[in-house]
Amino acid sequence: TPVRARVTAEATNLTGQRREIPLREIDEPGGAIYYLGEFPVHNMETWRFEVQARVEGENDPLQVRFKQQFYTE
Repeated sequence: TPVRARVTAEATNLTGQRREIPLREIDEPGGAIYYLGEFPVHNMETWRFEVQARVEGENDPLQVRFKQQFYTE
């Protein structure tokens, strides 16, 4: 069952620059709920992401961390 959450995301590149990523909620007619964010990246740039979701009705947030290198050319 889809539930709403308060989702935050931030990214840090390898030189320590940090960006908060604004997210928007997408609520599909079939019941799915998505949270999407975007920001510009350069070729061969690597970012570390941290995403937190505070789900309605839960005390502890869900958290995920991952690293991604981008190829734009």
